[in-house]
Amino acid sequence: MNRSPYESISSNDDSIWHEALDALLAEHSERSCHAIVSALSDQSWRKRETVAKALLNWGDGLSSILERYVSEENIDQYYWILNILGHVGDEKSVYILKKGLQNKDPELRSYAVRGVGFIKRIENARFLYPMLNDSNWSIRKLTFEQLLSFKEISTPLNSTISKH
Repeated sequence: MNRSPYESISSNDDSIWHEALDALLAEHSERSCHAIVSALSDQSWRKRETVAKALLNWGDGLSSILERYVSEENIDQYYWILNILGHVGDEKSVYILKKGLQNKDPELRSYAVRGVGFIKRIENARFLYPMLNDSNWSIRKLTFEQLLSFKEISTPLNSTISKH
């Protein structure tokens, strides 16, 4: 690799950016994490997905690091960070996602609903219940779909629905 991994992560050549991603992950510094997070807004959806999955293996402190990058100014990065936080599912991640549920923009709230729904825990379902009263129909529908996917609650919820 002729260029540094910090530059190469933005390459359009798959082998170059993959190699850069591996090097940045191995470096495992705040600076390398910043470069990796910046790739979450790349033009290539496949690259964004690959980078998000790679960040899931970052280890301890990922939620705190990603919190610094949660910004509505970059919608792709916002989406992928909430996606990652939903998969991490630690206390800090859930706290950040809960804040996202209060976002004024329905599209951005939907990212938080999906993030909370990734980890199927009853506590997460409790965070989603109030979203069934959201002012936006698509948020209510998405919340309902997420709640149905929670095995712990889907059977009682389905029973309640079928009785009416």
